[in-house]
Amino acid sequence: MSALVDLSKLTPPKVLEELNFEDLLAERKSAFIALYPESEQPFWQARLSLESEPITKLLEENCYMQLLERQRINNAAQATMLAYATGSDLDVIAANFNVERKVIQVANNQVIPPIEEVLETDTALRTRVQLAFEGLSVAGPRGAYIFHALSAHVNVADVSVISPQPAYVTVTILSNIDRGVANDDILNAVRKALNDDNVRLILASRLRVSRRVS
Repeated sequence: MSALVDLSKLTPPKVLEELNFEDLLAERKSAFIALYPESEQPFWQARLSLESEPITKLLEENCYMQLLERQRINNAAQATMLAYATGSDLDVIAANFNVERKVIQVANNQVIPPIEEVLETDTALRTRVQLAFEGLSVAGPRGAYIFHALSAHVNVADVSVISPQPAYVTVTILSNIDRGVANDDILNAVRKALNDDNVRLILASRLRVSRRVS
């Protein structure tokens, strides 16, 4: 498997505008002053340097509203990008790759105290989306094992894959419960996923799924 791109190290795209209130206010003041004849501009430069000047207040309020609008545009752009999207925006991006957020714990309001729903984190979901194309291969790439194992059970936290010899593959599972020790239900779910006819990885004639032991 080729190394996954570290999304946190990507240079922010140009579509995301850097926002600075003071710079914007200076631009608006200059534009306002330029509306007057040159002979009157020194007067307005002096007036707009005063915080108490009503027009200064008006320009400040206008700049603040403009910054909010530009930030909304930034947020909307980020919502379409895997590196920045969160919550339901990230869910929509994941759906484009046929990946769903895992429900780690189902909510139950019929007990006391109520049990809150626990969902897969944005970071974990983002990683599985990055691995989704690896999962399409049946030629046995390491990333395909990792993707299908991570998606096999809600309590799979991490996966390691090694091939001690040709045609032999060992998949080791770390759980997010029981101090990391995967139980039989988790291991069986992973075995079933990796041996499914639709995802069987043809280069592994000997597949072993085991729990990680600290």
